[in-house]
Amino acid sequence: MHPIITTPDLIAAIPGLIGFVPTESILLIGITAEKVQIAARHDITGAADVADYLAEVLHTNKMNHPRFCAASIVGWSSGPRPE
Repeated sequence: MHPIITTPDLIAAIPGLIGFVPTESILLIGITAEKVQIAARHDITGAADVADYLAEVLHTNKMNHPRFCAASIVGWSSGPRPE
């Protein structure tokens, strides 16, 4: 497996991490020093509650552990890019 070192590496790895190419999604990728610990996806529609959902995902998966290094939140849309 190719190491995920840079932001482009992380974005390129997302379909493999969640098992499909996402559309209209917000993704949470939780990383420890050794590996990607969790990858979670939420629809962009109805995203008003996404912060609570992602916080619960992190808490449920014990991502408050001292070895937890980073969480990346990625928006994924097929729509036009904002100006």
